[in-house]
Amino acid sequence: METRVPEKLAVRAAPCDFVFDPAKTALLVVDMQRDLIEAAGLAHALGTDMLRLQQIVPTVAELLAVCRDEALMIVHAREAHAANALPSRIPERWQGSAPGRTFADESDTRSVFTGAEAGGDSIPALRPRSCESVINKPGRGAFYGTTLEDQLRNRCITHLILGGITTELCIQATIHEAADRGFHCLLIEDATEPWNPEFKAPALSMAMTSANSGVCTATFAEFANAFTKDEHLVGS
Repeated sequence: METRVPEKLAVRAAPCDFVFDPAKTALLVVDMQRDLIEAAGLAHALGTDMLRLQQIVPTVAELLAVCRDEALMIVHAREAHAANALPSRIPERWQGSAPGRTFADESDTRSVFTGAEAGGDSIPALRPRSCESVINKPGRGAFYGTTLEDQLRNRCITHLILGGITTELCIQATIHEAADRGFHCLLIEDATEPWNPEFKAPALSMAMTSANSGVCTATFAEFANAFTKDEHLVGS
């Protein structure tokens, strides 16, 4: 007996169900970099509560595993800057913290955010596979100054699943960029975290200002259930 493969699935999300075709959906993992997550990274040196950011790593890893199992397109976005072209928004204490760093474009695997080259890499638990796309972004959003949109259009992607840091900055910017370009977005609530815990609830609310924005939020469990619950099948 042949297994029925649904054209579309539905996630029980807010403010409405998120209906998607896995073949036209990509997972976007944002800024899960060593300098921003690990205890020896730059963010820790600047006083960030690393335990709060680190607590989402297992959930992001599970999210990545599910999307890999379901053959979704996988994109890892990470912040990278030229040593001589750091944006003015970065404080001097950041700019001077790592002399000698170099810029890496999207074809260069030595992507650098700040600090030693290894600091710009994805954390080992979320290391990209060779078949997955890595986007080095010069700003907060993953679309600005990158080839992300072209890559998604070339794969006929219409929907994005997002996780990573930080909820109120790079995730928020990327969601707005994606919505402006007509992509439907699902932010996984327990796979993202802000710098300040007080910012998370408002950031989630702002991400889905209305159902018309094409942006929804859901937990990882709700997303994973879409692949296992028959009642989540949606007819073509």
